[in-house]
Amino acid sequence: MIKEIGWKQPLYILPFDHRNTFSKELFSSTRILNEYQIDKIKEVKQIIYEAFLMSLDRGMPKEYAAILVDEQYGDKIIKDAILRSINVCLSVEKSGQLEFDFEYGSDFATHIQKYNPTFCKVLVRYNPESNPEINKRQLQKLAVLNNFCKANNYKFLAEILIPPTDRQLKDLNNDLMQYEMSLRPKLTVRTIFEMQNSEVEPDIWKIEGMYGSQDYNNVVKQAKAGIREHVGIIVLGKGDSREHVEKWISTGAGVEGVIGFAVGRTVFLKSIKEFVKETIDKEMCIRKICADFMYFYNLFESSKKSSQG
Repeated sequence: MIKEIGWKQPLYILPFDHRNTFSKELFSSTRILNEYQIDKIKEVKQIIYEAFLMSLDRGMPKEYAAILVDEQYGDKIIKDAILRSINVCLSVEKSGQLEFDFEYGSDFATHIQKYNPTFCKVLVRYNPESNPEINKRQLQKLAVLNNFCKANNYKFLAEILIPPTDRQLKDLNNDLMQYEMSLRPKLTVRTIFEMQNSEVEPDIWKIEGMYGSQDYNNVVKQAKAGIREHVGIIVLGKGDSREHVEKWISTGAGVEGVIGFAVGRTVFLKSIKEFVKETIDKEMCIRKICADFMYFYNLFESSKKSSQG
């Protein structure tokens, strides 16, 4: 019997838990960062957080909003957000890994309990038709995290990326867009099914965007199968173009069960790069990030209302 799971309200996340991505985007580096670079990443994450706080002042409902941040660069941010009773999603995976593993190994629980966030978030790359041994190991680790969350009353948020296999691309004449539109939605449903059958029961599935309403409907149906009626779907941005993210969000918002989004790089990356290059100042950077986050919030809300009217 599954303990009641899910999240019974909208959820709009500003994710900035990226670690490897910040190193590459800001410093074109995959090496160990120096002290200046580490401090600069902490500084820009603080700026993103301040933009989030500004969005709360400008109409983003606090109870529906959340930040997603990492312990490595965001310790002070997490502690401040907890004090403000802001919904915090804490990332628990190692950054940039093809195979999921815990950031702090077997000590992952201690690092979660250090903060007591609202959500424990994990990113996993999983394709049902890829390496079965890797998939099996990932499912086992995800089940460990799932059981920990259920036993300790943390909400569990699973971010699922489904990279194509070489065979899948070959069968589609190496047409990545064809994969995104025709095959990935079906693989998303299969992935959720396989995870559910392996004791992986997130309260929220954070999925790659879909181009059609029926694709979202199929995913929602699987996510809510059985007694999972309150499980929600949110749409991630994947650092994609504004045009694509707008399409994914506006389409998803019209589907019952899609409860929000988590859009990060599309919201903040351009602005923080301008800040690091000193073409805009800190205040301008905060205002621009806030405006872009609010834009997607308003887009989701207006698209949802249009579908209901």
